[in-house]
Amino acid sequence: MEAKSASEILFPEVRIGKYVVRPWSWGDIMDLTPVFQRVIKSFGEAGITYDNIETRIPDMIPALMPFTPEILSVTLKITTEEVRAMDASVASIALLTVFNQNIEYLKNSFGQVTARTATATKAT
Repeated sequence: MEAKSASEILFPEVRIGKYVVRPWSWGDIMDLTPVFQRVIKSFGEAGITYDNIETRIPDMIPALMPFTPEILSVTLKITTEEVRAMDASVASIALLTVFNQNIEYLKNSFGQVTARTATATKAT
């Protein structure tokens, strides 16, 4: 069995059909920050918080779906039109892969934002 290089360990990629899903780069995160802000607002409007997210999956899906073309577009380096034309099963697998690859970043970011929001709300 061939040993993985440091870059293969640090930057794993997953092939899904003709698409390659890689963990977000710093540039991807910068491009996605406005999208994340809208996702967090959408989650807040749906009553989804860091503390209840695991029990609110059915509510999370419709709150997140409008943003998935932008998330996949940035991650896969394709246009949003290409994302919209993707086979639904391929897009679903790609999206789940994106979240799995970036889960630590998402948990840390979502937790920090919701904690700041809760603190600001208590202060007012």
